Amino acid sequence: QIHVIEAAPRIAPAEDEEAAIARKIEYALRNDQLKLVYQPIISLMGDSQENYSVLLRLFDEDENLLEAKDFIGTAIRRGLIEELDKWTIRSAIEVIGQQRRAGHGLSLFITLSEDTLRNPNIVLWICDCLREFDVRGNWLTIQFQEDVVVGNLASISKLVETLRKIKCRVAINRFGATERPEMLLQALALDFVHIRPGLAQGLADDGAKQQRLLQLATLAREFNVKSVVTGVEDARALTVLWTAGVDYVQGNFLQRPSTTLEVQA
Repeated sequence: QIHVIEAAPRIAPAEDEEAAIARKIEYALRNDQLKLVYQPIISLMGDSQENYSVLLRLFDEDENLLEAKDFIGTAIRRGLIEELDKWTIRSAIEVIGQQRRAGHGLSLFITLSEDTLRNPNIVLWICDCLREFDVRGNWLTIQFQEDVVVGNLASISKLVETLRKIKCRVAINRFGATERPEMLLQALALDFVHIRPGLAQGLADDGAKQQRLLQLATLAREFNVKSVVTGVEDARALTVLWTAGVDYVQGNFLQRPSTTLEVQA
C-alpha cells in the first residue's frame, strides 16, 4: 500500500502539466496567440531562392513565449496537433502571398504531423488556402518526418502524388536514420531531404559522420533530390558540407529562427 501512495504524486504533476499545456494550446488557438518564426535554408551552391523553414511559437495567457518543443508533444497526445498544423499552413500561405506581392521570391517549408497526414481532406485544405491567398503550390514545400514516412509508406506515397498535382514541393525531414534510406527515395517523388541534425554536430572531428553524410548527400543527388543539412553549429562543419556536395544548410550558427523575414531586397 505504501508503494501506491509513493507512486501517485509522481504521476500527477506530469499529468497536471500536460493538462496545463493543453489549455495553453487551446487558449492560443482561440485567441490568435500563435506566431510563425522563420529560419533561412541557405544555399551552398549559390542558388538565389529565398527558402525558409517555418516553426511555430505560442503565447500563453501571461504572454510567455513557448517554443514548439515545449508543446508539440502535448498537442499530439491531446489530439490538437491537426488544428495547429492547419493554422500553420494557412498562415504560412498568407505570408507567402504577401511577400510574393511585395516582389520577394519566397518559399516556405512546413512540417506536417502524422495526424494531419492521415486526414484525407488535408490536400483540399491546402488547395483552399492557396486559392484564398492566390499562391502557387510550388512556393510551398510540405515536409514529413522520416519515421512517420516509414510507418505509412503506402498512404504517404498517394499523398505525395496528390501534392504533386497541386504543384507543391515535398521533403523528408530527419532523413538518414533508417537502414535503407534509398528505399524512400525510390518510393517517393521528393524535392528535398533534410538530413538529420545529429550528423552536423561535431562533424569536423568525426570521420564516421563525414562518411555517412557524404553517402546521404550522394544518394540524394543520384535521385535528383536536393540535400539540406540542419543543425549546423560551426564554420568548420560548413567546409565539410560544402566539400560533400550538400545543397543547402540551416542552423543557429547561420541564423537563429526569427519572427521577421530577413528578406534581401
